[in-house]
Amino acid sequence: MSSNFPTSPMTTSTSPSFVSATTHKTTQSHVHSKKFTKDIPITSHPPYVPVGRPVNYKLDYKDISFNVIEWPHSGKYRGKIIYLHAFGEHAGVYTEFHDKLSLSGYEVFYYEQRGSADTSWGNKDYGKTDAIRQIDDLNFIVKYNMDRRFIDEKFYLMGSAMGGAICIDYAIKGKYKDSIKCIIAACPTTILHPEAALSPVLAFLTPMISTCAPNYKVLTNRIPPERLTSSVRWQEYLRTYERHTHIGTTKFFHDLFQRGSMLLTKNYMKKFPSNLSIMILHGEDDVVNFIEGSKKAYSLINTKAGKEFVTVPGARHALFIEREELFELVFNKVVSFMHQHI
Repeated sequence: MSSNFPTSPMTTSTSPSFVSATTHKTTQSHVHSKKFTKDIPITSHPPYVPVGRPVNYKLDYKDISFNVIEWPHSGKYRGKIIYLHAFGEHAGVYTEFHDKLSLSGYEVFYYEQRGSADTSWGNKDYGKTDAIRQIDDLNFIVKYNMDRRFIDEKFYLMGSAMGGAICIDYAIKGKYKDSIKCIIAACPTTILHPEAALSPVLAFLTPMISTCAPNYKVLTNRIPPERLTSSVRWQEYLRTYERHTHIGTTKFFHDLFQRGSMLLTKNYMKKFPSNLSIMILHGEDDVVNFIEGSKKAYSLINTKAGKEFVTVPGARHALFIEREELFELVFNKVVSFMHQHI
């Protein structure tokens, strides 16, 4: 089954609808003018029908062509969110969350990272990235949005798991960190939960392996949907989505864990900007990323702009696809915090 690209302003189809746009070079400034035909074969669709109509296009940078999905805001404009996904994730899991953010007045810029999802699906670069390139790519993404923004507008930087950790890291080392006004990190990857932790031997060998064979790809076990969310409808979607594949190089995994360690280091976290607000959320029943790591990282952040830690009882790893009552709680917390930092 293929993704549907409607020509009418709104849609009530049973699958997510996208407006297609041209591949963008770095000199282009808007995404709503030209069109191209794009067909992404997908066997299942998210269990949510969006009200808004996102724009889907390719954005070229160096040797990569990012798959981008933008959700235009509805009603009063409240700001732009740049969103970073978790390891092994794809756009479908954020359909409901991003649609509802856009309906609340926020424009959402979502890009599938180097080595992930439809940015790299089906080619030799799938699973291939590292911390340096992730920050460099994000520098490009932020600058791209700076070139299209209202004068002096600053952005919300938001992410889940790996993406959440990158957001916090970017606040410290990003080239354009001064253009970010608020960080929101859901279940950021600092340390793995004891149930998911590497064996002591593998943890010891990982740095050496990543040095000797940095591009060697590792296929990790697929995380059971029941560990990601307590929502039955989203569990079924994750179970049937064939592209939900966890592949990464040894260098990627080393950098993933090294970044997490740095976010738990006092001397590193003291560099977090004092004028930048931050919210960290974590599911109490997350058995992928350890909530204690999030708590420690949060405790090391000293900002005058405001910070908040949200523990979500009953929630698992993927907060934005949790069952309805938990999703609404998380969504309202996020929107309320952003409203306070417009």
